[in-house]
Parts: sequence; structure tokens; C-alpha cells
Amino acid sequence: MTSRDDVLAELDRRVGPVAVMDLVGRDLVATPLRADLVPVSEAAERRLGGVLVGAAIGNALGRGVRYETSQAIAARRGRVRDFLPWSGWRGGSVGTVLAEGQELLMYARAFVDDGATPWARFAAGLPNAMPTQRDPGQATIDASRRLAQGAPWFAGGTDSFGAGGILRAAVDALAHPGDPMWRAVSASLGAAVTHAHRRAVVASVVAADAIATLALDPALASDPMAFAEILAARCPDPGLAVKLRTLATRLNNCEPEAEPVLLAALAWALASPDAETALVSAASAGGATHLVAGLVGAMAAARWGVESYPARWFDDLEGRSEYDSLRRDPGPRDRTAPVVERERHDVVEGAGPRVVPARSVRLDAVHLARSGLRAPHVRRGASGQSRAGATHARAVRR
Repeated sequence: MTSRDDVLAELDRRVGPVAVMDLVGRDLVATPLRADLVPVSEAAERRLGGVLVGAAIGNALGRGVRYETSQAIAARRGRVRDFLPWSGWRGGSVGTVLAEGQELLMYARAFVDDGATPWARFAAGLPNAMPTQRDPGQATIDASRRLAQGAPWFAGGTDSFGAGGILRAAVDALAHPGDPMWRAVSASLGAAVTHAHRRAVVASVVAADAIATLALDPALASDPMAFAEILAARCPDPGLAVKLRTLATRLNNCEPEAEPVLLAALAWALASPDAETALVSAASAGGATHLVAGLVGAMAAARWGVESYPARWFDDLEGRSEYDSLRRDPGPRDRTAPVVERERHDVVEGAGPRVVPARSVRLDAVHLARSGLRAPHVRRGASGQSRAGATHARAVRR
């Protein structure tokens, strides 16, 4: 059994007392009081190896329709079954990730390069990465600016409860699949680098817990409400625990906030009969499709295995060879993962993306949810567009 006090003492040795006191003082280290260690099987390790490509596929699948309403998507496209060109696309791969997917890979590399303080390593690289980030959220932009101006890694995050950092929870689940306490601490710190709000932190902690739990025992997904109860019992926030137990959330036109994205992703991943249905449903649901489908992609990979994904999704996925290499060999050895330096194919006809190999780690994810939930009415402006897109530019600050 691992206690919170033991983990915080070790964290103090790694990052220093100033960082720990600051984060704990702002209630940004969300953990259970105690947690038992869990053995990790070889089968779980294999499932963990597919989460990276699963999250990338989901993020890319939702990219072409993000912030459209579900009604508009249904009218114009029916169901989103394949990668779609986005505004400004002129050639090259269509299956490309946005900033959240790029940051996921950066975060994974930070664990390889510095296993003791990966959060500090990730934060240190964020400012230099900003020129090549594809439409990062405002919270990430603001945090990067603060870090570039000299803010410590633990003090650069903004008071945002957006979902721009939630995909990083997959890395925390991968790094600590059998240690719930360290997993929670790591997910807290990984989110707080850019999204230093209690709600964003807790949502990442629960996402990492769900990911690891599903990878360890996918059979638990057969009873969505029982699975939800497992997560709720370990959830460090009573308010979110209630939402987990009822799984009452908006499925269509999801706002880009951490809690709604988490709950919607859990719902689609648990309610669906297979991985393809889960991802297509999430990408077709409107709103923050790139975030919800990205998290669903990781969860579905953990539940069904990435080998269950349609082959067509791999055919046009940016950096496919690197993803294929990871999928064939999900073990702990160093591997390459694609990091796109600049999206030149956005502006040059026929030019492919520049893919820079970088060391990576295994990834994993999980699912939770409910299928028969009704989507509330979505207010639309004069153009017929959902107001979800406006939200991410305001207080939520994805």
C-alpha cells in the first residue's frame, strides 16, 4: 500500500519543497489517501502499447469537424467515418493531430528523457514547441508565455478548467499502471503545467485511473455502472464522483471543458459495441470532437486493442510507420514516435508533413460510460453554429 504522505515526501526530494508546497497549497495534487499496488499482466502491457496511436487517430478523426454541431455534421456528412480535410488543407496526409496530440508525444518523451521529473522537462520544452503547435488552446499559449518569461514549471499554468491537457493522462497511466497513488500525483502535475485549476487536474486524475483500470481488466467494462462506481470511489473530488456514478452528461455538442470531455469519452467508449463505433460516434457528436474522440481513441485501444481499429485509419495517418512500429512492439524499449515539426501540407499542394523521430514510451487508456443519455438542446447563433466554439475562446480557455 502506498500513502499520499509517502509519495509527497518522495516528490519533495525530486522537485524540491517549494514546488510541492505551492502545488499542495493550491490544491492541485489530487490523490486518494491510500492505494494498493496492482500487478500488471503481459496482456495489459500489450494493450498499453496501442493507446498512443488510438489517441492520435481519435484526435485526427475529430479534427475536421471540431466545433461543428451534431446537427450540422449529420446534415452535411452523415457520420464521420474517415479523416476529413480541414479548413486550409491543400494536400498531404489528412490524418493529422492537433496541438493536444503533439503535446501528448512531448509529454511521453519527457518521461523517457527524465523519469524523475518529467513534468519539469515537459514544461521546459513547451515554449520552444509553440511555433509548430497546431492551434493550441489559450491556456497552453498563456502557460507557454509565462514559462518563457521565467516562471517555474509548476507556476506557469493558468486557472483554466479546459480539456486541453487531458490526453496527457494516458502517459501517466502508462508510466504508473499498477501504482494508483503515483499515477494520481503524476496526472495532477502533468495537467497543472498548463491547466492549473482543480477541476482540470481532477479530471486528468480520473482519466488516468480509468485508462489504467481498463487496461488491467477490460472485462470490467461489461458493466458500465459498476465501472463508474469503481472510478467514483477513488475520485478525489466528491462533486465529480457524483457525476461519475450517474454518468449524466452531454454526449452531443460537448464543450471543451475537462469534466464534460471526460464524461462524454467514458460514455461513448463504454456504451459502444466495438472500437470503430465508439470513435465514429464521438467524432460525429459535435462540439469538441478532437478532444472527446482523442480520449475515446485511447480508451477504445485499451478496451478492445488497437488491432481492432479499421485498417483504413492507419493508411492515411501521419507518421504511420512510427505508429506501426509501436503497435508491433509495445514493450518498454525505446521506440520512435512521430512529432510533426511544421504542417507544411497545410499550405503546399502535395507536400507531406515533416516527421521528426523522437524517443517515446508505451501508452494506455480506458473507457467508461452510458449509451442512452439524451443530449440537451444546443443554442445556436444566427449562423446556425454551436456556441461550443465560442466557449473555448472565453473562460474555459482550452
